[in-house]
Amino acid sequence: MPKLLQKPIPKEAGTLRLTIMRNNSGFNRLYPKYSLLLADSGEFILNAKRRAGNKLSNYLISSKEGEFERKKESFMAKLRACTSKSMYTIYDSGENFQKNVNISRNNIRNELGWV
Repeated sequence: MPKLLQKPIPKEAGTLRLTIMRNNSGFNRLYPKYSLLLADSGEFILNAKRRAGNKLSNYLISSKEGEFERKKESFMAKLRACTSKSMYTIYDSGENFQKNVNISRNNIRNELGWV
């Protein structure tokens, strides 16, 4: 599923309808969890959770339901707000070279896009 999520949808497939579910009840009030589901079948696609201990909005995106750890294979990307809080950048699962200068070139994170 992760490889499928990283490719554009073919035009022949038509429109893909998705639903975003927000869970901010109980312990999730400050750090809500989001699930992306197929609108018709309710099939799980991916989920995200706001990470604690960050000044700016910072979300971890995972391909496995309920699993929110960077070290796991299901970790797909990180969504991070910029200082203006009006722009968000999404990164792949690589490491931040500014925090760890000893990482190999193959493990440096890549910017995938921004909104």
